Amino acid sequence: MISIFHFQIQSDRNSYLKYRNIFCNMYCMPSSVVNRFIYFPDTEILRIIYQSGAVYDYFKVPQTIIEKFSAAKSKGQFLNKVIKPRFKYTKIS
Repeated sequence: MISIFHFQIQSDRNSYLKYRNIFCNMYCMPSSVVNRFIYFPDTEILRIIYQSGAVYDYFKVPQTIIEKFSAAKSKGQFLNKVIKPRFKYTKIS
C-alpha cells in the first residue's frame, strides 16, 4: 500500500491512475461539513470524516456515486440528499 496524505491505494500503477483524481479531490475539497473522505473500491465503503471529527462508513456505495460526490460543489448537500437516504451507514468514531 502507498500512503497518499490520509489515503491508501494499492501499489499497482493502474489503481493509482484510476483513483488519483478522486484522492486529490478528497484532499483539496473545501467543505463546512465534510473534512475528507476515503473510498474503498473493493468493498464499496465510503468513509466520511466530518469537520466535527465524527467518522461514518456508508455501505455499498458505487463508484459512480463517488465520482458525483467528488465533483459536487456542495459536499454537505450531496451527502444529505443522495448518500444518507440511499445507503446504510454506521458510526465508527
